[in-house]
Amino acid sequence: MNRTPHRPFAEIILPSAPRGRVRPNWKVLCAGLLIGLAMVVRAQESVAVKPAVAEESSERAAFAKAMQVFQPALDAPEDRGAVDFAKLRAAMEEYWAHYPTVHQAQTLLTYYMRVFARAHPDAQETEWARFVHSSSPLAATLAQDKVRYFAMIKAPLVLKFTAVDGRAVDLAKLRGKVVFLNFWATWCVPCRVELPGLKQVYARHHQEGFEIVGIAMEAEADQPKLLNFIAREKLPWPQHFDGRGWDNEIARQFAINSIPTTLLLDKTGRVAVTDPDAKKLEAEVERLLNSPK
Repeated sequence: MNRTPHRPFAEIILPSAPRGRVRPNWKVLCAGLLIGLAMVVRAQESVAVKPAVAEESSERAAFAKAMQVFQPALDAPEDRGAVDFAKLRAAMEEYWAHYPTVHQAQTLLTYYMRVFARAHPDAQETEWARFVHSSSPLAATLAQDKVRYFAMIKAPLVLKFTAVDGRAVDLAKLRGKVVFLNFWATWCVPCRVELPGLKQVYARHHQEGFEIVGIAMEAEADQPKLLNFIAREKLPWPQHFDGRGWDNEIARQFAINSIPTTLLLDKTGRVAVTDPDAKKLEAEVERLLNSPK
């Protein structure tokens, strides 16, 4: 029985040249083919990336345009005239119309409410409610969380945990004292700037019934850094730490989306002041300490 001699697979696909002719260098040809295919793939990837890059660039330009409207209001002193909130809303909603699911949609709403709270501190809940059905789902979710938060703080706050140093913290057991809740992080520059003044207020009024509770929004890997910072700065008050960073369970409970965020509680455990100005904090603490309840 005659059998066809075994031939290498490469010779079947790339047969030898007939006798008398120059044998091509198939290795070189294969290498060239592979290089060509790689160039085609790279070209296709480049075509796919270019629209994404263009979209990102357009988004940045749109946010910068909105910030041109927002920045003067953010930088303005509290006593400098009225803010045109309709103009701020128009700039914010224009950005939302094009980029409703980009995280900067929440950033603009946070900036807007920061300016609004400065001008109308007693109308924040109503203003947040304005945005619960925003065209941006991210902004709408933030507004819904804030409305829930304002409903929650009308009653004495409930908060109980074991601090990073092992101390038990229970706000229910601090009734009759003035408590300052400080949402912060070691990587937050404004948070660190406020610490010297905060330590001074604590030293002067702790014996009178002033307490501070820190909520450290640090990642799990940053626990040693947090402990070293607490020791170096000699922070005497307890700190909550769960290693979740921005997903800190207490921060989520209170709808915290920017830091520093601070809450000053009266003797009943209710929120008396939200984000008290650092220069006015001591006066607020003294007022609440001198209040009968």
